[in-house]
Amino acid sequence: MGTRLSAGKSFFTYARERYRILLRRRAAEPWPWTTDKILRQYRFCNIFREDDRTTAWVDQHIRKPYAKHPNLWFLLCITRQINFIDTLHDILQRMPYSVFDKKGNYAPLNLERILNERKRQGQQVYTGAYMITNSNQRCSKNFFVTSIVLHNAWENGEAVDASTKQKTLQHTWDTLRRSGMGWAGRGFMAYEVVTDMRHTRYLKNARDTMTWANAGPGAHRGLNRIHNRSLDKCAPDELVCLEMQQLLTTSQCEQNWPADWPAWELREVEHTLCEFDKYERVRLGQGRPRSLYRPSKGEIDAHHCD
Repeated sequence: MGTRLSAGKSFFTYARERYRILLRRRAAEPWPWTTDKILRQYRFCNIFREDDRTTAWVDQHIRKPYAKHPNLWFLLCITRQINFIDTLHDILQRMPYSVFDKKGNYAPLNLERILNERKRQGQQVYTGAYMITNSNQRCSKNFFVTSIVLHNAWENGEAVDASTKQKTLQHTWDTLRRSGMGWAGRGFMAYEVVTDMRHTRYLKNARDTMTWANAGPGAHRGLNRIHNRSLDKCAPDELVCLEMQQLLTTSQCEQNWPADWPAWELREVEHTLCEFDKYERVRLGQGRPRSLYRPSKGEIDAHHCD
């Protein structure tokens, strides 16, 4: 393959140890689950997005219960715009009229009312993981999300529905990105929604799960580290896709990723490149992630696992 991994911790060395942490945690072993000081100190996302707490909640409370809902795609747009379980719980408690009117049309004021209630009560409304920027300073963030971003997506529902019939992640992502879900650079939010749709009736049979992923800035930096390029170099999309596909092929080697562990799709490559970049940033003294990992007392005592 000719891929030259960076000095020190390699991409797959990082990935294997991060996944072992999850396995040890699930086995109710006591914290710390690793001798790696960086992985022990900072919060890094799971290798598989489906293992994340919020995604597991979304699967149990939205993707599965609303699997046949005619506008499941739009519920997923709302879900990832907010991405905070307590707020999503409030919305589901009042479904369908928290989102739709009596005719089944999107009712942005209904949704905004719930978000405003939480804000007035001093409660958190949105996730801290995504940076939601209000590009229209003349209105509130809640109005911007409900009546501009989500309203635009709803208005383009026919195009989104048609795009899913192409059975490709990329085509659906591009349609969502152009339909109002692309406020964060490179269509980040549209990519989060499409990744959820991958596990629903829309894209469960998508043809490009092994050939396409939306590489964000972190993935670009991760590839630059692996290929000894300048960190700020913006490689052409075609090259980035090829290099991610090479890593995906390499993941099928037993020495890199055990065969009895879940297999990767290109999403895992893209996602892990971003986390690998965070890891290397710490290891090389170039910066630190935003979040420390603080184990619960139960995890320290090994009396429960999440």
